[in-house]
Amino acid sequence: MRIPGDSAERIFPVGAGADPVALREGLLRLRGVRDAVIAPERGVVRLTVYPDSFDANTARKLIEGKAKWLR
Repeated sequence: MRIPGDSAERIFPVGAGADPVALREGLLRLRGVRDAVIAPERGVVRLTVYPDSFDANTARKLIEGKAKWLR
């Protein structure tokens, strides 16, 4: 079993109309995401990620609502 490396925090903007439960579930499915805190009232998504395997572009698309499987 491979032990994950160090984690890092990434913050993304999110619209106030976002569904925090669905968005969190989707983000947690992404490779490299350890934890996700969604705060649409503050306009942010705070992710704890493993930088070696995290794809920020995919996360950004999901947060912006462009990922097909979240719609």
